[in-house]
Amino acid sequence: MSTRHRTYLIFGDIEGKLDVLRVESRKCRRKGRCQVHKLIAKYGRNGNMMKRREQLNGTVRSATRIASKNAAT
Repeated sequence: MSTRHRTYLIFGDIEGKLDVLRVESRKCRRKGRCQVHKLIAKYGRNGNMMKRREQLNGTVRSATRIASKNAAT
């Protein structure tokens, strides 16, 4: 591990501490949950969470749409 101090979180920081990451969009007020092991598989342990913010918000929107469609049927 580097001795350099990071000012951002990486997905590896929450591995083993959280099973699910709750994601909220301030713009549209949608909420969702992402499984941490799937985020690590997709973005890697060293993936910068702040750089992935837009993709995570997109995940929330997609999950909300799917849930809405399932509820309608």
